[in-house]
Amino acid sequence: MINQDKINFLQARDFGETFNVSVKFVRQNFKIYFLTFLLLAGPFMLLYSFSGAYYESVILHKVALVKAGLLYNMTTYSWEYFVSLFFQLLSALALMCTNYSFMVVYHEKGTGNFRVGDVAKKMKQHVSKIIGGFFLFLILTIIFGVAIVVVVSLIINGSRVAGVILLFALIVGFLIIGPNLLWQFSTSFLVMISENEIAFTAFGRTREVMKNNYWWTWLVGVCASLITMFISLMFALPMIVFTLIKTFTMTSDGNYENSIFYLIVFVVSTFFSSMVYALLHVVSGFHYFSLAEKRDGTGLMERINEIGTQQQFNNLTT
Repeated sequence: MINQDKINFLQARDFGETFNVSVKFVRQNFKIYFLTFLLLAGPFMLLYSFSGAYYESVILHKVALVKAGLLYNMTTYSWEYFVSLFFQLLSALALMCTNYSFMVVYHEKGTGNFRVGDVAKKMKQHVSKIIGGFFLFLILTIIFGVAIVVVVSLIINGSRVAGVILLFALIVGFLIIGPNLLWQFSTSFLVMISENEIAFTAFGRTREVMKNNYWWTWLVGVCASLITMFISLMFALPMIVFTLIKTFTMTSDGNYENSIFYLIVFVVSTFFSSMVYALLHVVSGFHYFSLAEKRDGTGLMERINEIGTQQQFNNLTT
C-alpha cells in the first residue's frame, strides 16, 4: 500500500525546500531511522568511540608525564592514533551508506513499508562497490595530498615568497572547490546504491548533474556543513569541557588515572556527535535528487504519464 505522506524524491527544489524536506524526512521516519543507525552503523561508531577514548587517555597520560618532567619527546601519531583513525573512517563510511541505503529503500517502498532488514539488504547488495569505491577514493586522495605537500615543500625551499603565495592560493582553491568535491564524494555512494554504478561512473554522474549548478551546490554544501558542525559541537561539548578540566587539574607527579565516568562521557559524546553527520548526508541526498530531476525530468515525465493514464481510464469508464 502506497502511503499518501510519502516524500517525492524526484522533485526539483530550491535552497529552503531542500533543507525543509530534509528535516521533514528525518522527523517522519525518526524511530526507524534512529533504530537503523543504531543497528547498522552503531557498532562501527562504537568501535570509533572506544578507540578514540583510549587514544585520548593515552595522550592525557603523556601530557601528565611531560608536566612532571618524566617525558620529553611526546609522539602524537602512535599506533593508537592510527587505530582510532581507521575506525573513524570506517564509521563515517557506515554512517553515510546506511543513510543513503535508507533513503533509497524509502524511495522505493514509502514510509512505514519497510524495516531495518530491508535497509541492511540494500547495503549488502552493493557492499563490494561501496568498499571498493571508498578505498579507491581514499588512495587517490592520499596520492593527491602527498603530491601537493611535495610540490609546496620544493617551492618553499626554492623561494619562501613563492611558497607562501602558492599556499595561500591552495587554501583559497580548497574553499572554492572543497565543498563540492566533498559533496561529489558523498553522493557518489548514493549513486552506487540507487543506480548500481561503479565508483568512477558514480562520480561522473554527480559531476554531470552538478553542471550549471556549481555555486548552488557550493552554497547548500557549506550551509549544511556549518549547521551540522554546530549541532555536532553541542554533543561534543561535555567531552571537550571534561578533557580541559582534566588537563588543567593534573598533578605534577605524573600520576594519571582515567575514571569510568570520563570514558562514558567521551564515548557517548563521540557517538552522538558523529551520528549528527547523518543529517549532512540527508541534505546532500535530497540536493542530488533535485539536481538530477532538473537535468533528467524523470519525475515530471512520470507525473505526465500518470495524468495521461488517468484520463484514458476516465474515458473508458464514461
